[in-house]
Amino acid sequence: MKKLKLAALAMLAMSMAMVSCSDKESTTPSAEISAETPALNVRYINVDTVLANYTLAKEFIAERQRVLMEYQSLESSKSNELQQEQNRIAQKYQSGGYLSEASLNSDRQKFEQRYNQTGNMLSQRQAQISRMMAQQDSILNDSLRNFIRDLSREHGFTAVLDDKVTYYIDPALDITQAVIEGLNKRYKPAAAPAAEAKK
Repeated sequence: MKKLKLAALAMLAMSMAMVSCSDKESTTPSAEISAETPALNVRYINVDTVLANYTLAKEFIAERQRVLMEYQSLESSKSNELQQEQNRIAQKYQSGGYLSEASLNSDRQKFEQRYNQTGNMLSQRQAQISRMMAQQDSILNDSLRNFIRDLSREHGFTAVLDDKVTYYIDPALDITQAVIEGLNKRYKPAAAPAAEAKK
């Protein structure tokens, strides 16, 4: 009987030791992870507000508007020229101004060449404008990302979010205005050295 009790106690002790070990094994990794996880220091910005008030972004917007207006003016001018040429050919044909079919075909071929050249020229200009805009977007993204990285290192932020991709953020964590002020303070316009040289 004593042997049975001792065996039962030994088995109970072993099973408790195994449970204890398995508990330690399961809690150890999470304890290690929580010890290494830094405290969160999160902030957020409104990117639209930043870009609407960042001097470089405003300069890029003004440049885009100017370039697009120039393109629209060019497109309208070329379209009018082609329309006038087409009307001239039609009027000349209706008034019997072409003495031969070859003469009419020659003018039509010239018009077609000019039409194709104009289309190619406008397509190339559109591609240039698209590349310019993509380059500006890249510059703005790099500038914003670099500034926020430096600001985060300086103030110990673990994350800076865009408020458009979250459901709720405490308004006290908004650093939009600080980012705008910092970006504008850091930004040095390209025209500044030329203006200083004139003085």
